[in-house]
Amino acid sequence: LYSWLLFMTEFVSIRVQEPFVLYRSYLWMPGFMLLAVVGALALTENKIKWALVLAVLLLLPLSWQRLWVFADDYRLWNEAATLLSNERVPGADRIYYNRGQAEMKRKQWEQAALDFERSAAISPQLEPVRYSLGLAYASAGRTDEAMREFDVALQLKDDDARVYYARAMLLSRLHRREEARAQLQKSCDLKNTFACLVLAAPPPAGAAHK
Repeated sequence: LYSWLLFMTEFVSIRVQEPFVLYRSYLWMPGFMLLAVVGALALTENKIKWALVLAVLLLLPLSWQRLWVFADDYRLWNEAATLLSNERVPGADRIYYNRGQAEMKRKQWEQAALDFERSAAISPQLEPVRYSLGLAYASAGRTDEAMREFDVALQLKDDDARVYYARAMLLSRLHRREEARAQLQKSCDLKNTFACLVLAAPPPAGAAHK
């Protein structure tokens, strides 16, 4: 009866809405705790103590493994990605996006680009994914592809100061200084304080005659 009462809650919150839920087992814990108490009524006090010791010994390795996974963003989202039955389930784009972000922190640019590409293939209209894919390409030295993704991001959301700033840095790397300055100005106009500071800074020595 307890399981049936929670079936629709579990079905709607996990099976339909979200494939990767950290707390899915919590739905069932109150009932399991009650069942444990009922089961303990048939045991003596000494047997209950030994049963608790046995439960701790069994659960400790499982808990340690879970803590090891959840202690690192990459391990967490990598496990979620490996457990996907297919890439079209709801939330798959978020899993690939978050694993890509974790790979960016590790400076694994190509792996991050692959995950952002997967996320973009599932949800091509998500501007943050396009922006992140552009950053991954730029970090990997794939400048043409990075610029293309930044252009797509601006088509989806033309007031994202981060994209203008990222384009400015990429253009500066290509020694297209005037275009880079124009992008910095747009980013500054959109309240990107850091872009404004870069604009206000004096040019590097020798830049004036390059």
